[in-house]
Amino acid sequence: MSTATGSSWPARTSSATGSSCSASGRTTASTGRSVELGAGLTHGFSDKLDFVASLSYVDAEVKAGNFTADDDGLALGGGIRSRVADSVELDAGLKYVDFDNAGGDTGVSVGGRYYFNDSMALGASADFNDNADTLHIGFRWEF
Repeated sequence: MSTATGSSWPARTSSATGSSCSASGRTTASTGRSVELGAGLTHGFSDKLDFVASLSYVDAEVKAGNFTADDDGLALGGGIRSRVADSVELDAGLKYVDFDNAGGDTGVSVGGRYYFNDSMALGASADFNDNADTLHIGFRWEF
């Protein structure tokens, strides 16, 4: 955390497996994958609170039974990040993705990370979107 304005170049990829229920009541197994590449800005309000913003390109694919959907678009996000203890960071944010074929998707995310040294952390987050809810567990290396 810092009080200076900075920039970052995030790249993410994720994969998910789950199930969905159709209007007929049947449960169908689904899998998905997304790749996101973008740039972000950070503005420090204090030594423990930052505003973060990002602009990125998203490519996503979902498969459920015989159905496959593949789409891409631009994402705009913003939120806050706070170091609540020496090794614990929490964040919350909003994100809008304008997909080419499926239209817009708005989401809220909450997450946290535990830093076991100055540059490496284990984290977990949850995204609640118009079309799907996703849980993430990951590793972060900052350099």
